[in-house]
Amino acid sequence: MVSLRKMGYKVEIYKSRWKGGNGGLAAENYEYIDVVTGPMVGAAQQRYLMDVEFAGEFYIALPTTKYEQGRSH
Repeated sequence: MVSLRKMGYKVEIYKSRWKGGNGGLAAENYEYIDVVTGPMVGAAQQRYLMDVEFAGEFYIALPTTKYEQGRSH
């Protein structure tokens, strides 16, 4: 998150928890990072929600140069 902030992004980490029970949902903890790009005022902003553990769920067989650059930050 520090490197994203140094690049000028507004970054926050969020944690959500819910208890299991009604509706058949199991108890769960979930973490994600909220990244806002662009100027802090105006319509040019974009928001990205990043799953903290997303990369751990997959194996990238042929990573692109851009992907590797992103991982190195």
